[in-house]
Amino acid sequence: MKIINYTDIEPTAFDNDVAENIKGRVLIGKDDGAFNFCMRLFEIEENGHTPMHTHEWEHEIFIHSGQGEVLCRDKWVPVSKGTALFIPDNEVHQIRNTSKETLIFICLVPSTAPEL
Repeated sequence: MKIINYTDIEPTAFDNDVAENIKGRVLIGKDDGAFNFCMRLFEIEENGHTPMHTHEWEHEIFIHSGQGEVLCRDKWVPVSKGTALFIPDNEVHQIRNTSKETLIFICLVPSTAPEL
């Protein structure tokens, strides 16, 4: 069993031409013996965004805090604390922060996906 506060995990920063002002942490993954899925936590700062992308696996997201928008079928849909998302495989998507508060979300992916 693993019990840990997410802030005790060193974040990986993403700030480049496709992703801006993001930190990601693997909360539970292969190193913990989780061979079916990976649980990740992302923090998107003000004006930050994930890359617009698609991939061959589904994933599930839960918005823990903050406000933002998710690109869904060419439309920006508002999301905030308590919102749950299911993103099917091969669907173009992107998440961006629309407030001054940090947008924090949990993302679950299958073990075949990269952990970060």
